[in-house]
Amino acid sequence: MDPRRRHRRFLAPAFALTIAVELSFIALAVGPATPASPAEPQAAAATRPYVVGGPREQAAQHPADRLTIFRGGVPRWLTTTKPAPLARPVAKSVPTPAAAVPNVAVAATSPNPAVAPKPVKAAVTAKAPAAKAPAAKAPTSFRGKNHLWIPALGVNRSVSFYACSRSTALANVVYRWGCAGSNNVYLMGHAHSVFRPLHNAYVNGRLRKGMEVIYADASGRVTRYKVSFWKVVSPVGAGWAFASQGRPSLTLQTCVGKNSQYRLVVRLVRSG
Repeated sequence: MDPRRRHRRFLAPAFALTIAVELSFIALAVGPATPASPAEPQAAAATRPYVVGGPREQAAQHPADRLTIFRGGVPRWLTTTKPAPLARPVAKSVPTPAAAVPNVAVAATSPNPAVAPKPVKAAVTAKAPAAKAPAAKAPTSFRGKNHLWIPALGVNRSVSFYACSRSTALANVVYRWGCAGSNNVYLMGHAHSVFRPLHNAYVNGRLRKGMEVIYADASGRVTRYKVSFWKVVSPVGAGWAFASQGRPSLTLQTCVGKNSQYRLVVRLVRSG
């Protein structure tokens, strides 16, 4: 027999044996693939975690298989070759059926179901205006002793006497000063308390000529006065303010200014 024929006869079995051995080693390295459960839907394969690698490594579908693939270290080619990621299915929003949200107003007002009813607007209830608290009415009759009323400013105060020889500080009351001359009822008070309405009326421009002021003296005699003029002066050298007057007059004094450094003097004359 020809030696070359004899060599070819043994070459084919040897080649087949070599291929079988290589396939066995590959099967041992890859490990058995976990078969998918028959009850698992085919669409679930697209939602499994993506495994980097070639076709053989991508055949593993579960995290447990990844440990088998990378046993003994990650091959270098797996770290350099990154195929395109698999497309994941996009969840589609399913609209809620109209029957799930019944429209009671439409069902009651639509006799013909084929015609789309118009939306029913909720009736708007008009809110009644809140009742305002009744404003305090100025007294129509003024009676009393040692009392002061300024109806336009809401002042209704009792009056105390402050002697000309007195030098103590004023309390938060209206005083009649004893240093004023004849025909001059001189009343004074703090701008932050009893005469605050008078101070604010001057600052806000609400002080008017002809504004009425009513005063009841110690004997109960009530006299009406009206504003004639006013001045802002220094507390020094204003002797004209408390001087005697040729006709029955009333003078009001309070502080004014950022630091209360000035005096607001309002002169009134008897009306009628």
